[in-house]
Amino acid sequence: MNAKLLKLSDPSDYFPGTGNSPLPAPQNILLFARHTKQKLQEEALLSRSHHRFVLIFNLETAGYVHIDHLTFRFYPGQMLLIHPFQFHHYSHLEKQKLKWGFCTFELDPQSFLAPLRNRIFKNSAAAGKLLAEILETWLAKKTGGQAEKLQALVLLLLIALKQSAAGAPAAVPVRAGGNILHRVNRFLHEHPAAGISDFAENSGVSESWLREKFRKTAGISLGSHIRNCRINRAMMLLRTTDLPVAEIAGETGFSSLQSFSRAFKTGAGKSPRAYRNSAG
Repeated sequence: MNAKLLKLSDPSDYFPGTGNSPLPAPQNILLFARHTKQKLQEEALLSRSHHRFVLIFNLETAGYVHIDHLTFRFYPGQMLLIHPFQFHHYSHLEKQKLKWGFCTFELDPQSFLAPLRNRIFKNSAAAGKLLAEILETWLAKKTGGQAEKLQALVLLLLIALKQSAAGAPAAVPVRAGGNILHRVNRFLHEHPAAGISDFAENSGVSESWLREKFRKTAGISLGSHIRNCRINRAMMLLRTTDLPVAEIAGETGFSSLQSFSRAFKTGAGKSPRAYRNSAG
């Protein structure tokens, strides 16, 4: 430390310096864990879509993470960041027991984390140290300054991941052609208004076989999954476009504005217009 201090020289100008780029602060941070396959899959179904970032760190048990129409193999010792309105689910977990941690937060502008979209990161020594300090801070007795410290630590971790992303190739999605969840997600991505009969016909299988196979793989019914995909897409369109609600209903596969409004309120807890108006 002393040797480094001696290397500091007088600046030619005492006013301009470094660090002028505005750094966004993570807001409304939540940390929690999932310890069983059943709980992980059930909560993914219940959570549906939202405007929050979700940082996942895998400490034990590999599996597939499905993000929109892409599928990634997720191993212990890795981390990934799911962005707002990215529909995500999990399948093919190698064990019933697992140790996956989650840190969810809001951040504006969201573009700050655009380089981390659809990427897998190794839990480096530096990232692991920051993560340990984040957990320690979260679990500590609530004191003054704890929230600010937690925000700073999460931001430092995100910056570390951005630096890692700058020097590493992007993760290659799994070509999980035989994975039913992957195939359904890709089909729905290409045909947002499609239903079960459309996918069954396209795949040359019966609807009954398709429903049974999907439930065994994903842990939820195919009908629930498709409804969630539609509500997820509707949430994104309501928050990010000026499309009329009736047009969004048609875009997401609902036969009428009434059926869309009813399904959306059940899934999101408020009407489409109320959800759009709460975006501020």
